[in-house]
Amino acid sequence: MKYKTMKHQLVKNYLRVLFLAIFSIFMISCDKEDERPDYFYSFRVDGVEKSFRANKDANIVFIDDSQRNLRIATWTMVTGNNTEKNALVIVLRTIERLELGLTYQMQVPIVVQNVVSPSIAFVYLDEAGKSWGAILLEANNPGAQDDATIRITDFSSEGTSGVFEGILVDLEDQRPLDQRRTIQITDGRFFLPNFVENM
Repeated sequence: MKYKTMKHQLVKNYLRVLFLAIFSIFMISCDKEDERPDYFYSFRVDGVEKSFRANKDANIVFIDDSQRNLRIATWTMVTGNNTEKNALVIVLRTIERLELGLTYQMQVPIVVQNVVSPSIAFVYLDEAGKSWGAILLEANNPGAQDDATIRITDFSSEGTSGVFEGILVDLEDQRPLDQRRTIQITDGRFFLPNFVENM
């Protein structure tokens, strides 16, 4: 009788261990399927810290347009379910290869199909959905106050990291350029997934 009880207890223990092992393997495999690096972006608006976890729509798209000898990088930084709030979009155009550690400056112009343009366009949608931007080349728009820079600090198969800043103008303000309301974005940082496209 004792032998049967011991055997029964061993079987119960074995089944318990087997169940825990199967459950652990299942949980680990589920975790691996959902595993995603902690993509984020953060910055200060007039000194106030903003920090966001990037949603699945956030990314960096690198386009190599060989026909126009142009390289374009677009940073889309969005969070949560509403992509029209707390969102940033930065577009960089250059004729050079993108380089780690090089600071790209908006007010250094680029000529695309005989049109002189800023190297960077920067749009920010604040927590109310109001749009701010740095989109004007000061040399062509006397009185414009906008400016922006971006620098890639690390590049890997998981994603790209970097820093950015800008002086953004109220895009709805109709006053003369030198009188428009501005905000200052400082200490910008990001880590976002990459997409590469050749044209």
